[in-house]
Amino acid sequence: MENTREVNVILSFLNTWEIPNMERIPKDHLLTVSDVKNFVYEYLENDKNIDGLKDVIELRTQIRNAIEQNDGELINNWIKKRDIQFKIKTNDTKQVFEVDFGFNHNSLVDNILVIVLNLILQGTFHRIKICPDCKWVFYDQSKSGTKKWCNMNATSSDGRACGTISKVKRYREKNKL
Repeated sequence: MENTREVNVILSFLNTWEIPNMERIPKDHLLTVSDVKNFVYEYLENDKNIDGLKDVIELRTQIRNAIEQNDGELINNWIKKRDIQFKIKTNDTKQVFEVDFGFNHNSLVDNILVIVLNLILQGTFHRIKICPDCKWVFYDQSKSGTKKWCNMNATSSDGRACGTISKVKRYREKNKL
């Protein structure tokens, strides 16, 4: 995966809202402006953020909804709202045209939108999935890109085995006496 940093940032951002496996109660890690600034500093290595908490939470929610509902218009609305621009540039060393995105503010919202646009342009945004059970956002590295569940077994440290639980539940419902 060539865009590891961008994928890591978007996954970390979207997973600032989660349903922890132990409690199964939704938890938001971006409750204060200070939480947002810490996120920006950690993932964007930037100590500036001019976005309000409301915009950051709304963007996170809308990107999650866009993924779950397969609705690109939710992202388009943010691009228009934030006036994200692009230009075509050429690479001096190769005969290649590239897209360069620009924004008015060096803020979390604008940076996240540009990351989403870059992932779409690279053809990898469709691999960002949300587990239908635990709502964890993950990157589907399967060859076919059709993975549905975050983890089929509980081998990872945060693994809940959502796929296995769903299959067992379906099997039991199907084979009731």
